[in-house]
Amino acid sequence: MKNFILFLIATLNCFCNLFAQDKYEVIVIGNNKDSIIPNFSIGRINNKGQCYGMVTNGTSLSTLVAWDPIEGVKRFNEFDGWYANACDINDRGYIVGVLSQKGVNPTTNIAFLWNPWTEELKFGPYDVSPRAINASNQVVGSISSNGYGYGSDTSFIWDSEKFAILSSSYRVLDINDKGEILHEMTGTMNAKEFNNEGIVIGTVSSKTSSMACVLVNGNRKLLPLPSYPVISTQAVSINNLGEIVGYYLKSKYTNPIGCLWIGEKFIDLNSIIITNNSKVEIISPIQINDRSQIIANGYYNGEWANFMLNPIKESSEN
Repeated sequence: MKNFILFLIATLNCFCNLFAQDKYEVIVIGNNKDSIIPNFSIGRINNKGQCYGMVTNGTSLSTLVAWDPIEGVKRFNEFDGWYANACDINDRGYIVGVLSQKGVNPTTNIAFLWNPWTEELKFGPYDVSPRAINASNQVVGSISSNGYGYGSDTSFIWDSEKFAILSSSYRVLDINDKGEILHEMTGTMNAKEFNNEGIVIGTVSSKTSSMACVLVNGNRKLLPLPSYPVISTQAVSINNLGEIVGYYLKSKYTNPIGCLWIGEKFIDLNSIIITNNSKVEIISPIQINDRSQIIANGYYNGEWANFMLNPIKESSEN
């Protein structure tokens, strides 16, 4: 009997752990007096937990910086007469962005790849707007007719081997690690992002509302809704585990509320964060990586802030 009871307890513990919901530790990383990086506005994060963003310096222009949980902050070396903006970071630590001339209109934009951890800097094509970079350092984005005469919002791909114009009537949005490219319109929905499995997230919109969707093998499916009425749901990021973050609106007069989709489960992010007696409100998630880390915007003790949410597996004893 004793052995049976011990077996039953172990089985129940395994069952509870299987369905235990992760909690999220809240780290105030930017845009707040209590943040890790002062005056920092976060951009994107990779699967190592490295991220980039802009630090304001009391002027109208900001400085591009990168942050690593171990190595800390790395600053982009500025060039006189130019300022830098970034748009994406890959798992090798490469950040893609553009240099633009200060005080010049129209300005020349120069694409660049910057690895803050190896101090490598490589310049690329002119008059382009990079959008995304994959693990092979393939970059996609839009190219301006000001520089090349191919028409507005023509798409391009750039890597160490080539710079090529992509034939598409829609703006390019993303490139995954398989080299597959996502365009703005996929099927009958507005695409946002996709993962290495080719699962696309996006929205179907009307004049008054929008619905978060996924597209798998050409089949569109609505993401699960909360158990109360809302006027809008938006999916903004998907990782390679299929976890999706976004936000929803209860009414047009209220702030967005951050949410997470795991399979068929809808989760209000504010219900699973550990606040440590601070007042935290997750408004708009930006991205989720393969560690299930989430970067997001919101309020911390009543003031605007950037957050990094780190998952903590809740044991069956809690």
